Order: sequence, then C-alpha cells, then structure tokens
Amino acid sequence: MGWSRDGVVEERAPRYADRVSVVDSLVHWVQTPGFAGVAAVVAALIAFVAANRQGQITRAAHRKEQWWARAQWALDLTLSDRAETREIGLRTLLALAGSEWAAENEGDIIAAATAWALESPTAQAPDGAAAHGVLPAPRERKEPPTDRERSAAARARIAADRLRGVGTPQSITDIADAASGA
Repeated sequence: MGWSRDGVVEERAPRYADRVSVVDSLVHWVQTPGFAGVAAVVAALIAFVAANRQGQITRAAHRKEQWWARAQWALDLTLSDRAETREIGLRTLLALAGSEWAAENEGDIIAAATAWALESPTAQAPDGAAAHGVLPAPRERKEPPTDRERSAAARARIAADRLRGVGTPQSITDIADAASGA
C-alpha cells in the first residue's frame, strides 16, 4: 500500500521481491499437471480448428470440381447434332450460372458457349478478325438454332452477364422476353 506524509496517501512502486514472487508462482504453476491439462486442451482446440478449416476447404474444392464436371457435360450437350439435346445443354448452363460456385470466370465460359445460338446469321467479324485468328470461326451447323435454343441461350447469357458484372445487350434480353411471353 502507500505511506502518508502530511495526510496524503501515495502509492509505492512494487518491490522487486513482489515481482519475483509472481514469476516464481508462474514457474511453479507451469510445472504442475494442471498446466499440462490446460496446454493439452488448448493444443487440441487449435488442432480442431485447423482440421475443421481444412475440411471446409476440401469440401469447397470438391463442390467446385463437381460444378465443372456438370459444366463440361452441359457444354458437350450444346455440341450435339440434335436441337433437343443442345437445348438441354443450354438450360443446364442456365442452372449452373445460378449456382453459388459460379463466378466471373464461369460466366465468361457460359457466355462463350451461348454465343453460337445468339449470333445473327448475317453477322460478320470486323476487319477479317476471324481470318487472323482473333475471333473463332463461326460454328458450322446444318440448321440454325431453334427458337427454344435461342431462348435458353438468351436466359443463360443474361445469368452469365450477371456473374461477369456486365450489361446484357438489349437484343439478347428481347429474345429472352419474347420466349417468356410465348
């Protein structure tokens, strides 16, 4: 405690002996079984948190891998010779675009995969870009995309553009709107 001079109580600095006794007490406690038990619980808690986090990361990677497997399946369907099969592929891409595992890059893939059904049959690549390898050559099909394919592609493209954070051209939203009114 303090001492009094002229009736005023002053605090005194802790003595060296007081500090040594605290350190001695801590050193003694560290050597007891109680400290060993506390240390074991803390180590187990740290290991549990690390294992739990690793499990979450592993599960997320597995889910993303499954998303890509489904996307590959849907993309393969869009290459079919049958219009009904292509439509299923486009509708699957739309569903995948709404997944929590789809991000901007996946939106780019979906947008590229729907382009064939949304291109105008008279569209030309600017300045011969396709001939120079800047743009892919148009996909040769025996028949143009059906209205149902164009509708599915437009809805998938709108979802992909949302993922990419870009606006969808009005011509594409018109295709989607026309199909929903039909």
